[in-house]
Amino acid sequence: MPSRKENAITHKMLAAITGEGQITLPAELRKVWDLNPGDQFAFDPPGANSSTIEPPRKHSIFDRLDEFKLFSLGRPLSQQNIEDSISEAMNEQEERSRRG
Repeated sequence: MPSRKENAITHKMLAAITGEGQITLPAELRKVWDLNPGDQFAFDPPGANSSTIEPPRKHSIFDRLDEFKLFSLGRPLSQQNIEDSISEAMNEQEERSRRG
């Protein structure tokens, strides 16, 4: 995908506001900013006679990977550990079925 610099828009663009208060962005902006239906924008408070509107940065699932703490079992599990646990659980289930 081309970078935003390669697709830089060099002229001022206008957007229309509909009767329902929706803003229609020009197709060129939507393409350059890689916008899709449902994407949201942040609006800065207006200062003097102008305001800055920028699309939010697209996030990756990997941006916050360091926030996820994976628990440790204290030792690595082997295939045999997993099979033994399954067998034990099946035996317990069978025992409960016989009693019930």
